[in-house]
Amino acid sequence: MKRNPYNDTSEAGGLFAWFARNHVAANLLMIAVVVVGVLVAMNIRQEIYPTYAVDTVEVSMQYRGASPEELEQSIILPIESELRGLEMTKRILSSATEGSARVTLEILPGFDRNRALQEVTAAVARISLFPDEIEPPGCRSVRPVVAACVTWRWAARWIRGRCPSLRIKSKTVYWRSLKSPWCH
Repeated sequence: MKRNPYNDTSEAGGLFAWFARNHVAANLLMIAVVVVGVLVAMNIRQEIYPTYAVDTVEVSMQYRGASPEELEQSIILPIESELRGLEMTKRILSSATEGSARVTLEILPGFDRNRALQEVTAAVARISLFPDEIEPPGCRSVRPVVAACVTWRWAARWIRGRCPSLRIKSKTVYWRSLKSPWCH
């Protein structure tokens, strides 16, 4: 009988060749991996609605015709300096586009959302440095439900086409209202 050089592993070295020669050891290793996987899977904590919640208060203002630099100097910096003094402040994020400024205050865990909204509204109302041409500030409490990072432009368009109730803002997707059953 002629020897097949492709099936002969007697002279080959290494881990795979050893397992090819020792079928029992390979099967025992497979059984051990499956048993450990089942034990770990049984101990994983599962929740339908996770307890993760990040509360934010968002302040938005319109200053028609102003550049982002003007908005930063006249709106964002005064609001940020006023909000930094609040005890509930975890993080402040700001953005300015042509004619619009937005400051988002992330609240410390355990702080009451309604109280935070009232304090932020009062803090913004105390600022007297705003230009006369701006529209009144809008303060609202926001609770992000889903945070997603979409790296492809076509994927963002696809998601927006499937879920028109989503608002995509600075790599974070917030749910406005669940109008489409597909969006669950």
